[in-house]
Amino acid sequence: MPLQYNVEHEVMMDKFIAPTRRQEGQPFNIDVYLSNKNDQDVQGDLSVTDNGKLIPLRDGKTTERITLKPGPNVQRIQMPAQNVGVHQFHATISNINNVSASVSSDSTPVASQLDNKSADSFTFVQGKGRVLIVDNTDPTHTADSAKFLRQALANESINLDSIHPEEFPNNPIELQGYDAVILANVPRGEGGLNDVQESLLAQYVHDTGGGLLMIGGPQTFGRRRLGRLSPRAGTPRHDGSPRPAANSQRRARPHHGPG
Repeated sequence: MPLQYNVEHEVMMDKFIAPTRRQEGQPFNIDVYLSNKNDQDVQGDLSVTDNGKLIPLRDGKTTERITLKPGPNVQRIQMPAQNVGVHQFHATISNINNVSASVSSDSTPVASQLDNKSADSFTFVQGKGRVLIVDNTDPTHTADSAKFLRQALANESINLDSIHPEEFPNNPIELQGYDAVILANVPRGEGGLNDVQESLLAQYVHDTGGGLLMIGGPQTFGRRRLGRLSPRAGTPRHDGSPRPAANSQRRARPHHGPG
């Protein structure tokens, strides 16, 4: 049974829409949807951050005083071309006035009491291919054993970031900035990826089509854990071992000889 509710004398941020993906050098718009449940116009301060930094709105100011008419309102913000990477936007409406109602005997306006004045969205600005290398070729971090791999990728004009396992992202949005992830001798558990990070990596491969390359070593993921990460494998069995993939039959090798 759907829930029905009636909100009066309130200002709410209904949604915040930004394009999921844009190419480098391409401007775009972000839209803030607000609802004024009062019978008259109200005013409030609108601000938007990009990765935690306030962005300029009208006249270059980072806060814009806006007027909201009764009913739905849309504030469109034109964004210039952004740098490559994930842009996490956070919109907030605050300092609302001209609201006549109050809660019980409290004279504080209703519109300032409910936690519905902000919303989040993100846009991934895509440039040239970018790869994340998680380097554990030397667990002591004293030797740069992955330099030849980085050089080979750089020679192919592939942008890359190199981190150690303890620096692996804990936020799925952070992985969206990469076309592929390379795990070099990365274990699971201590000194490697924890349960949350392993789940994020599995979502990155299965749900968003991210690439994954695993380079073996004495501490690398075992076969059973690899089955969970591989996009060609099915869901794991109850005992944790991977189910056979639907296309797991061995492909015939091409024959180059006579006959």
